[in-house]
Amino acid sequence: MNDHGAPSSNARRRLLGALSALPLAGLAPARAFAQRVAAPYVPTPWPIVDAMLDLARIGRDDLLIDLGSGDGRLVVTAAKRFGARGYGVDINPELVALANRNAAEAGVASRVRFEQRDLFQTDLSQATVLTLYLLPQMVIELVPRILAQMPAGARVVSHDYGLSPWPPERYVEFDVPEKKAISGTTFTILYLYIVPARLAGAWRLELPGTLLAQPASLVISQERFKLSGTLTTA
Repeated sequence: MNDHGAPSSNARRRLLGALSALPLAGLAPARAFAQRVAAPYVPTPWPIVDAMLDLARIGRDDLLIDLGSGDGRLVVTAAKRFGARGYGVDINPELVALANRNAAEAGVASRVRFEQRDLFQTDLSQATVLTLYLLPQMVIELVPRILAQMPAGARVVSHDYGLSPWPPERYVEFDVPEKKAISGTTFTILYLYIVPARLAGAWRLELPGTLLAQPASLVISQERFKLSGTLTTA
């Protein structure tokens, strides 16, 4: 497993090769396609489940939301192994029923739930961790919603597809033999994102001692992932 701050060109080439192997004739516009399915159902291999939760640093105080939760394995594992709370949504009612049965069998039904829901209509404001294994157009369309709703410091882990143009905090790449039947390659890449604080606005600064003889004003502009500002003193 390799751990990096930005994907290499070789990693991108391998990932594009994996994408080309998916059994899809083409991608409709994201919103129209999402009404049918945001991704074909593919159970996330267990080594990737473990790696995603490790990368997110999941803990007892976290609320994990999994969009496109399938059989619920990410949410159930987070609750059973780490004591986290969890919520999963999926468009397929049979998978939702299966996920709730799996939670009950694992003894974590009191801490997790699964619902049939449009993932683009799911409230993300309470999530401290968000996990995604969706098609590339879908994760990109989710970026504005994630930035608008999720609290500062929340973590997002996306399997295989980055949240362009959002630069990842870290990424890891590794091989998973079980994945070859899914995408024609064993190559896997996981992206970690940290939701930035919302700092735009006018701020008044006061420092003790002689550092600032009088209060100063700070005006910050925030454009997605970049900050700029002007500090005015006496």
